[in-house]
Amino acid sequence: MLKEEQKWLYHGNKENQRKKSSVATSVNVSHDPNSINEGEGDNVSLGTNVDFERPIGRKAEKAKRKIKDGLSEDAVELMKKKTESLEDARIQGEELVRLEQERVQIERRKLHLQELDREEKLEIKKRKLQLQELDREERIMMIDTTTMSDLQKQYWNARQKEIMESKE
Repeated sequence: MLKEEQKWLYHGNKENQRKKSSVATSVNVSHDPNSINEGEGDNVSLGTNVDFERPIGRKAEKAKRKIKDGLSEDAVELMKKKTESLEDARIQGEELVRLEQERVQIERRKLHLQELDREEKLEIKKRKLQLQELDREERIMMIDTTTMSDLQKQYWNARQKEIMESKE
């Protein structure tokens, strides 16, 4: 049943070839010119038997078929999906970078506005203190020393003198 398959013919011929090749070499060694030609003829016939290729096995054939049929379509589909997912990931990455840049820019603006607000509050506080100082100095300068004792007059006159010197 299987003995006529190429695979089994190959195995059978392999053993016969070993036997024939040893016989052929012995024939080639002889010095008779006719026997040399016969030996060469034998080698030619053996050469045709050696050219038989072993048929592909079940596993190899199955793998080959799988690669040929399904894998190419599946591979194309997988490559498309992978390309799409990589493109989506790239777009998401760019979006994240853009959002992060916007967040940093907003944070910088916020810090700048806070700094401006703090400076403005300090300026307002400074002005308020200056106005309070001017008001205090004005009251000191407006004090009437005619009804005061000599000691009080000296004190308030000294203070008025300090104010006048600081203004110059």
